[in-house]
Amino acid sequence: MTERTHKDTAAKAEPTKRTPQPEQTPLPVAPSVENILMLQRLIGNQAVGRMLVSDLTSNILVRQPSRDAEVAPSKSLQTLTDPSSVSVSYSGIYKDILARNEKRAALLDFRVRLATVQRGEELSGGVAPSQEEIESLQMEIDQLDSRIRMSLTELGMDSEEQLRSVMEAKPKKEFASFIDNAAKYGMPVKFLRTVLANYHIKIINSGDDNVQPTLDTMSLSRDTMDTVENFSPLLPFGESAGIQTIFHESTHAYFDLESKDPNTAKIIETGQQHYKDAPLKMGKVADDPNRVFQEAAASYVGHRVVSWWQIFEMLSMAASGEIPSDAIAEWVEDAKKQYNEKMSRQIFGYQETGGFFGFGTSQTETTRALPDSLRIFLDTRLLEGKIPNEFEQVSGFQELVRQATQPAEAFQ
Repeated sequence: MTERTHKDTAAKAEPTKRTPQPEQTPLPVAPSVENILMLQRLIGNQAVGRMLVSDLTSNILVRQPSRDAEVAPSKSLQTLTDPSSVSVSYSGIYKDILARNEKRAALLDFRVRLATVQRGEELSGGVAPSQEEIESLQMEIDQLDSRIRMSLTELGMDSEEQLRSVMEAKPKKEFASFIDNAAKYGMPVKFLRTVLANYHIKIINSGDDNVQPTLDTMSLSRDTMDTVENFSPLLPFGESAGIQTIFHESTHAYFDLESKDPNTAKIIETGQQHYKDAPLKMGKVADDPNRVFQEAAASYVGHRVVSWWQIFEMLSMAASGEIPSDAIAEWVEDAKKQYNEKMSRQIFGYQETGGFFGFGTSQTETTRALPDSLRIFLDTRLLEGKIPNEFEQVSGFQELVRQATQPAEAFQ
């Protein structure tokens, strides 16, 4: 699939009523055995040239050691995330690792250029460095290596591999915790587990929640994850937006992972055809049907899940005795009305329009409803049939209504 980055895709969750809550060419290699061995050692020493040390795959540009050109990394590349996306306790060492790896790449380039000149060949660009410049750069690398080792010791770690392992595991652990909590409340989580098992999960301190299919990476903001930490229907502290975002972005990831599955591939193809030349608001016409399709699918899933959650909150509050007994009937009726209205919505999706070469664009929504085939696929495959169109079809809601209107023991 063509790489796409989804920005600001999950709309803000709708509020509910609640009681107030307080070619590159091959590198020229020097002919001497010593230089060949030196280059081999450098390349094998974690992250020189095409490899950069990794914690959580990031779509940064990887500088090749022999040229000034920059290329996007492939899925197999392990890259270093922006230090701003890691915790404060690790940010210093990651800045040092990134700086050292850039210097290692520069040193390799210096040695290759020098070897080229020593062979009497002409450089394709730039000038050959002096021996003094090479020695100075090596000294800077050695100093950074020393500082990195000291930082690892302070963190109680033996190697950079151990640090990488820890930083890769932490976001997955948080995402897994969210999934387990959602499953406890009966939410559809099977496709989330598929994403967890097959995708890199990043938690970023800045930037938008997004999916990068070419890197098999889903990035969720720190704010998003904080809102859903230990979320509960009786503690409505703004988790709705986080829930909607996670399900939205996970839908993008799922379609990427399952794009070669025949049934999923057919849905994608049909969806793209459906949104070809689809009308957009402000009299515009879609020219990026894949984007409209992707956003329609993800927005549909996110909307239905968060709408279900909001009504679940309302009914849970009623069943737990937080709503005065003389207001219960009206409260339940309002919950029913809100649910049915929210589930009746069938128009989702947008694409970027306007701007100049990708800058200054805006999201323009389509006015075309989802195709039935896509809606049925999402309702059954991703939502597991747990979020039907009608309030009365949600068995768990009926039990909460019974508890609210016939109080027994407190809601657990």
